[in-house]
Amino acid sequence: MADSVGQPDVDTAVVDTQTARQPDIQTCKFNSTGSSILATTQSGFLIYGLDRDGSVSLQHEYDVGTDIKFAERLYSTNLVAYCTYKNPDVFVVFHCKRRKIVCDFRYPSEITIIRFNRQRVIIAVKDVIYIHNVRNMQILHLIKDVAENPRNMMELACSESCGYVAFPWKAGTGAVRIFDVFQLQDISCIPAHQSPLALARFDPTGTRIATSSVKGTCIRVFDSSHGHKLYEFRRGFKEVKIASLSSSVAPFNKILQYLLQ
Repeated sequence: MADSVGQPDVDTAVVDTQTARQPDIQTCKFNSTGSSILATTQSGFLIYGLDRDGSVSLQHEYDVGTDIKFAERLYSTNLVAYCTYKNPDVFVVFHCKRRKIVCDFRYPSEITIIRFNRQRVIIAVKDVIYIHNVRNMQILHLIKDVAENPRNMMELACSESCGYVAFPWKAGTGAVRIFDVFQLQDISCIPAHQSPLALARFDPTGTRIATSSVKGTCIRVFDSSHGHKLYEFRRGFKEVKIASLSSSVAPFNKILQYLLQ
């Protein structure tokens, strides 16, 4: 499984932020704790720290020599996982402080999704989901015959005590499958919507999950373990695309934010 793709030269991997031109940022994403932003560029990535006083500071800037397809930072650690357009089947873990590649793995087909928490790394390819131990990248389990997922919809709970991951049960349906990546077993299958599933988002505890379909007319909240519907928020009859869902530490019935596109 392991296949080295090389290590970037230390001298060229680090960019002098005082003389470098303004980076062409492609994507931005918060880390799991909301304490930093990971931005990808045409040839690398940047990490911005978010201070309590509201200021933003550039902490790291690296040039990996090619376009980044997507990247994730592991909480507030020095580890960043990424995949490039040049090698879309290779998963790379980069250590920012040491300025080197910690490990890399090649998969049988193009990587479509990367998710991880403090215990697990989740890699999705065409019809298989790989579950790795985050400490040594050992493959713990394979979820095979995964349904087609054109929207790359996968949600991993960020709670340290809950290892639920959610993804579509069957292509073209509104059912969401919940799998426990800690216990390595299926938890539930929730028939959330009649239309195809578009989004799913766990609350901070992982015990509740909010979903929306491609129609975007309502948002439903379910008990993650048993699949019981707890709440339904109907936003109207006109179909729209809900681009994202998020919640605060308060329960979903108190604060639920959504962004319409």
